[in-house]
Amino acid sequence: MTAAIVEGVRRELDPDTSLVAKLSYLNERRLAELIREIAPMIDGVSGINTLQCKVRRADGQPTFPGRQLAGVSGIAVREYAHRFVAGLARLRVETGHYFEIVGMGGVTDPASFRGLFDLGANVVQTASGAFANPFLALECVENSGEVLPEVASVMDPPLQASLRSMIVNSLRSAERLSKFEIAEALPLRARQSYLLLEAMEAAGDIAPVVGKPATFELPRQHASPGASTS
Repeated sequence: MTAAIVEGVRRELDPDTSLVAKLSYLNERRLAELIREIAPMIDGVSGINTLQCKVRRADGQPTFPGRQLAGVSGIAVREYAHRFVAGLARLRVETGHYFEIVGMGGVTDPASFRGLFDLGANVVQTASGAFANPFLALECVENSGEVLPEVASVMDPPLQASLRSMIVNSLRSAERLSKFEIAEALPLRARQSYLLLEAMEAAGDIAPVVGKPATFELPRQHASPGASTS
């Protein structure tokens, strides 16, 4: 159903109009199935919504009279939001389709804002957090505004491993590639790709080519197909 709706909307939109799909929380398997289907048609994914569950008072009675179920937001859904955004960032790599991520869920202070940003969100949104604290956005700017990079480095370990493997395999095939060629092949913003290459060079996973600026090759110990990479 979701894929059919996305396809129908995309068909009716002008090709120059961006399409962002707002999704509720999905587990890893269901999220992967959906994103692989809709990724070619979208420009962004926004999520998560509230999570529906039973909400009761201390005496066991429904918090909202007449309603057994209600949407829960705020800090109670933060972990689900983190899983969701991290999963989307990994799927950008696995599908080879770049899309923007609007992350939300449990953003109540500067640390929780940075948590979603560092997991791969291009934009972080808050609703319940801003309702409780109208100055939340200002606090985030004051806390991180002067030190926040234009884009986050790739923090999620499984995503890092996948990207590093892609770069190593590309260098094994081509022997030498410029950082611009590598960045063009990765489903990341260029700056994120450059930060990852800098980290790999510092770790000794790739080496600069002498006499060729901004060009990389594999160190000798990683150059053979049978060699392992970290």
